[in-house]
Amino acid sequence: MAGVAASSVVSAAATWGALVVVGRYLGPGEYAEFMVLWGAFFAATGVLAGLQQEVTRSVAQATTAATEANGAPPLLGSTLVGVAGAALLVVSAPAWGPLVLGEDWVRVSLVLAIGFLGYAVANFVTGTLAGIGSWSSYSLSIVLEGLIRAAFVITVVLLGSSEVGWALALLSGMLGWVVLLLVSRAARQTSRQPAADSLGVFLSRSTQAVVAAGCSALAVAGFPVLMSATSDGPLTAEAGVVLAVVVCTRAPLLLLLSFQGPLIRRFVMQRHQGLRNLLLPVSSAGGLVVALSALSYVVGPPLMRLVFGSDFDPSPQFVALAVLGAGLLGGLVITGWLALVRGQHTAFALGWLVTSGATAVLLAAPLDVEARSALALLIAPVVGGAVHLGALWSAGRGASPAKVSSARDSSRSDAGPTDERAAD
Repeated sequence: MAGVAASSVVSAAATWGALVVVGRYLGPGEYAEFMVLWGAFFAATGVLAGLQQEVTRSVAQATTAATEANGAPPLLGSTLVGVAGAALLVVSAPAWGPLVLGEDWVRVSLVLAIGFLGYAVANFVTGTLAGIGSWSSYSLSIVLEGLIRAAFVITVVLLGSSEVGWALALLSGMLGWVVLLLVSRAARQTSRQPAADSLGVFLSRSTQAVVAAGCSALAVAGFPVLMSATSDGPLTAEAGVVLAVVVCTRAPLLLLLSFQGPLIRRFVMQRHQGLRNLLLPVSSAGGLVVALSALSYVVGPPLMRLVFGSDFDPSPQFVALAVLGAGLLGGLVITGWLALVRGQHTAFALGWLVTSGATAVLLAAPLDVEARSALALLIAPVVGGAVHLGALWSAGRGASPAKVSSARDSSRSDAGPTDERAAD
């Protein structure tokens, strides 16, 4: 956990620092245009978080099973997911490309499709490393991706490149897994790691997880895309200020998302505890979020002006509400992971689908950009979280005492064989 935390801080700092440099260099108006492309990139590749989660779950179960796993190697399934997703991006691009990617949408969409395939392999590697508990290599992958992407983005923007150059810079982060293969023996061995599921089962569950992660990515990283799609005409400088606040307040989510491997593995090992799995992470973060929201009301606007420049001047109310909304979104992320581990893929997907739909509806409200953004940031994750918690609570009520006892005994007996796999 310490290694993952440290690497997550470094990666998040590099990503956030790059966005600050871009914002100061471009100004609010052009920054809004850049953030739409940024959101489209992370919404597209964020779909693959579902693939990584499923790889982690399947490999973790295989390594903790009492009998040897006979499942298909997850590399094949991950590659098939990447090819299918890249093809879908190319085929569907005429429907959304001109609206989101601008005049050069054809070339940008092709770059995104190629990157999607590369990130499918990258998510397979990191998912497998999390599944076997190789946390040093897992942490290194987080650092490499963040640092490489930040360096390329800053360089390309300062050189005055267009949308195609921006897209190539955003995709540069996938080079991290190539470097990782060169320096980590554990990473090179991931292709031979068995999984708990057959290829058909893996693809079926991965599809459900990918759909859910797609809705998640659209709600989290795709916020600028939804704002652009629900706005009349191009985004204004005021929208650029709002998006800068959203980026800053959601920066801690980068840390949380980096912990998906350890937390999913923990949920797998303690799956008999049900909703009690949520007590520690949610209670640890809840009080902190409320305190930060109150503090940001006072210090948020001057910090935005100091960091991004005098043109970035949001209202204190919006900054405070955005911090609170980011905390609610973090809770939604955790409830979704628990639903995934407990095999409730449909509820996992539905919760995020409802969140994305609510975000789009609220962003289309006939209000100023700050007001409708605040409504979307606050209400949408609450609605999605209610779906997750309702499904988890219903499943917990339906579990018999015998099944719970059996799951506990199985978890205890499964906990032993992981130590040897934890080292690189």
